[in-house]
Amino acid sequence: MKRSIAAMTVAVGLALGSSAFAAGSTQTEKVKLEELPQNIQTTINQHIEGGKVKKVERVTESGQTFYEVSFKNSAGDKQQFRVDSNGQYQPSTEKEGMQPNSQSQTTPVGNSRGQQPPEPQR
Repeated sequence: MKRSIAAMTVAVGLALGSSAFAAGSTQTEKVKLEELPQNIQTTINQHIEGGKVKKVERVTESGQTFYEVSFKNSAGDKQQFRVDSNGQYQPSTEKEGMQPNSQSQTTPVGNSRGQQPPEPQR
């Protein structure tokens, strides 16, 4: 009897632990641009500045899906941005290691050569 209770306790603990792990995990899958829904393709094509898409990954993080786009712009610089599952452009942040492109509404955070942004005026 003690063995079955211990076994059930271990089984329940493993089940709860694995579901908590899965809920906080990140899944990444490489996808082809032409396989994406049209609204997401349109957003990507609007933000690559005449450049060429190098890689698109579908990322699921904490239950939310977005697409991480890596591309080379027309000047040959590597850049990245995200598009959410509704096709909305998501500005990148330096923390994520991504650079915003020049058409975004964000302030540049530096460039690919490691230069720091200018200090804000006070």
